[in-house]
Amino acid sequence: MNRSLAIVAFTALLSLVSTRADVPALAKIKASAEAGNAEAQYTFAKTFGAGGSDWTKWLSTAAAQGYGPAEDELAWVLNWPYFQANQTDPKSRAYQLKSNGAKMRQALIYASSAADKGFGRSRMILAMAYANGYFVQQDLVEAYKWIKLSQNGDITSDVVAASERDRLLKTMPLQQVKDGEARAANYRPGNTAHQIRNAMVVPCLKLAGIVTSDGEKLALVNGSRLKAGHEAQLNVEGLPVKVFCVSIDAKTAVICLPPDSTKITLRPGIAAEIGH
Repeated sequence: MNRSLAIVAFTALLSLVSTRADVPALAKIKASAEAGNAEAQYTFAKTFGAGGSDWTKWLSTAAAQGYGPAEDELAWVLNWPYFQANQTDPKSRAYQLKSNGAKMRQALIYASSAADKGFGRSRMILAMAYANGYFVQQDLVEAYKWIKLSQNGDITSDVVAASERDRLLKTMPLQQVKDGEARAANYRPGNTAHQIRNAMVVPCLKLAGIVTSDGEKLALVNGSRLKAGHEAQLNVEGLPVKVFCVSIDAKTAVICLPPDSTKITLRPGIAAEIGH
């Protein structure tokens, strides 16, 4: 039995014993979840109603540890309608991003990680993001690639994938379709989360200026003060992002997004530059 089926079976069994008031079984799951076991946190979350505060809390805790089933479920269940391909009106899109942008960014972070772990629903989130240009540059070939990769036997994602695929096929030249097929065939997991995070975060990094405090230069980035040689957490359009400040001079700050060591150069009034 594969891991996904085992989780489903275990969750069903837990639901059954819970209805029989088998308190010790549920208590053990809860204790394991509180001790930090991601699989137990996911299983414990499933004992609550989907979308509720406790469900979200425990799934988020498991997802923060990179547990794929939790990442996939959070990305899809709470957020997939925001990425649907019916937001063609610029005003509707702007309202969507203003109202739900922070949640959508977090969903895309979760989905990009789960996508590399093989979860079809999360791959559909990426497909819809690329199809609509949400937080990444619009790329129909990339969207087609992720639609192709999402078709892995999951009924829910496969139904959505078929609909999105047909919508794209009506607008894509044959060569783009062939390119999408080739990208899917050549796909290797491992770097998607990094690419998505950079696409979302780097354009939103803003250096307001350099100040001196007690003889030391500080960089004012997205409302926070960064000190050379130190880590900090920024609020980037509602998304918490950890950064490391590499250096600061009179007009420039250089940072990176751990664990990646690629340097990002920030200057006041100028778009962030990667690799400079």
